[in-house]
Amino acid sequence: MIYLVRHCDYIDSGKWIPGRLPVQLSPKGTEQAEKLRDFFADKNITKIYTSPVYRAVQTAEIISRESISPIKDIRLVETSCAYQGMRYDHGVDWHDNYGHLEELGGENLIDQEKRMRAFWDEMIKDETENVVIVSHGHPLWTLYCSLTDHPLDQENMHESGNTSDPEYQKEGTIRPISLENGTVTCEPLVNLA
Repeated sequence: MIYLVRHCDYIDSGKWIPGRLPVQLSPKGTEQAEKLRDFFADKNITKIYTSPVYRAVQTAEIISRESISPIKDIRLVETSCAYQGMRYDHGVDWHDNYGHLEELGGENLIDQEKRMRAFWDEMIKDETENVVIVSHGHPLWTLYCSLTDHPLDQENMHESGNTSDPEYQKEGTIRPISLENGTVTCEPLVNLA
């Protein structure tokens, strides 16, 4: 079984865009990660892969129970966004959150899907055990869409992490995925809150 985990709640979540900045988990996020640790305690996890962004690393380290060293992989990193560090109330039109790419650079959903899928394809070649992958909302969403042929709808994606699709992972949630004979089955999201 492979478990996709979105990092847990971070300090001042919802007020600004942390992007790849080294923001630590909030007290709520630490509690969420401890619930994740308890959830995985009997799952015989053999590896934990994580984004190198601090809130994801903290989540992975708490899940690991200090018995597994999380493996950092740059392909699991948060979206590259020119709005990193901005407050949500700064006056940006979030409905055009990818409109800055041509002028300022960054990634769109297809860019994210390509790097997440490259990680996935490489990882599943060698993994036959239970694995946890800790990443971020948009990258996990693009991977889910790629694995399930769900359409990537950039028009409904906002830097604030909002999407109308109920399959979009919220902070501290788990998406179990089974692989049997090359068939990927995404199970319902698990929310321990």
